Amino acid sequence: MIRAAIAIFVLFAGHALGQDRQITAASSPELLESGFAKYLFPRFSLKKGIRIESVRLHAGVDADILIGPEYAVGEGVPVFQGGDTVYIAHSAPSSGKTEFVDAFLEWLLSDIGKRTIDSFAPDGEQLYSSSPKVEVQAATKVFSGDAEIGAKHALELCGRCHVVGEVNRMKGLGSTPSFGALRAMSDWENRFFMFYLLNPHPAFTQIEDVTEPFDAYRPSPIAPLELTVEILDSIISYVNEIQPADLGGEIQFQ
Repeated sequence: MIRAAIAIFVLFAGHALGQDRQITAASSPELLESGFAKYLFPRFSLKKGIRIESVRLHAGVDADILIGPEYAVGEGVPVFQGGDTVYIAHSAPSSGKTEFVDAFLEWLLSDIGKRTIDSFAPDGEQLYSSSPKVEVQAATKVFSGDAEIGAKHALELCGRCHVVGEVNRMKGLGSTPSFGALRAMSDWENRFFMFYLLNPHPAFTQIEDVTEPFDAYRPSPIAPLELTVEILDSIISYVNEIQPADLGGEIQFQ
């Protein structure tokens, strides 16, 4: 009797734990019908131990993340392209699953995630590309931050690793791209807006009211990079005014 009770407890405890590490992704119909969602989500789950419940995208759907064309999901992060359609991932921060959604977005944008996207080729034909073609925004686009303040924060916070400009031209790490090189990329806005999801930044970045606190058993390996959304907006406004670097040809990036 006691053994049976313990078994039932373990079963339900395991089920509850699985429910805790789960998000719901609403995908546009063609992603479901092509089998892409069914191919993509389990591979993320195996890597991160976070289960994704897949549902069809429709108006008013209750989901932690929406994946579809911009007209269907609104603003978000371009994550892949199929034919002429760029697919956007739009997260719902009010869902309470921000940590798991961020982990999924980080995985999609990682080298492993990109290879997984590119390798989906039923009947030998690749259907989706991990490098969506995003239109370059005009340099005159208006951003909400203060570019002058952003320049100071960029040097103070980002200048530890990146060459921000002439002011620290000889002080960046050789393995990190300069701000001028990043500004030359077609998706530079997304790279800056979502930088805290891209390695190695998650290990040492804290954005007030956005990122989760560091695990007490896994502290930041270096002095933490601490900022607010307002500071990030100012940095992006500054980057918008930077002259893109002339690298001699079309930029190939991951």
